[in-house]
Amino acid sequence: CVEEEASPCCVAARAAADAVAAAPPSSPAEDSVYLVDDAWQDQRGATKRLAEFAGHPVVVAMIFTHCSYACPRIVADMKAIAKAADAAGRDDVRYVLVSMDDVRDTPERLAAFAVERDITGPRWTLLHGAEASVQVLSAVLGVRFKRAPSGDFAHSNLVAVLDDQGRIVHRQEGLDLAPDDAAASITKLKR
Repeated sequence: CVEEEASPCCVAARAAADAVAAAPPSSPAEDSVYLVDDAWQDQRGATKRLAEFAGHPVVVAMIFTHCSYACPRIVADMKAIAKAADAAGRDDVRYVLVSMDDVRDTPERLAAFAVERDITGPRWTLLHGAEASVQVLSAVLGVRFKRAPSGDFAHSNLVAVLDDQGRIVHRQEGLDLAPDDAAASITKLKR
């Protein structure tokens, strides 16, 4: 969280991230992204919780659909990971894009973005959430962002791979990276 450091959203986001980071690894659920139990809306308007992805490896990133530079490249990187994972026989992976733009990225806008980017298959989910939910998840994933007066965002470029219990097993930082490391982290996961 880089917006007003003392804002309630930032305080809540830091507390949630600290709780996940401080949890001992003795219980798989204690270090899971799925501890963020907020309600989200997907691109179809359905209510979702992150824990609904449990049981599958998940590749997750945070974007905003009005982005013209980094976010399309993050989506392209995720599609490359999907292609590599599929080639390795991992058709059980789910791909989740979470919007950091709680104002403009409505479920309808996310649905249109999915069509524009050709990510409409059943394994792709795009999520819209409340500002506080977005802040908490970004802190847990380690994604930093700040809303500009224009409504756009300055943000880090991160794709995370989660195991079937929602634990981060790989982080890919940057753009236009080969999918090999992310795909390898997926293929190492149990089925």
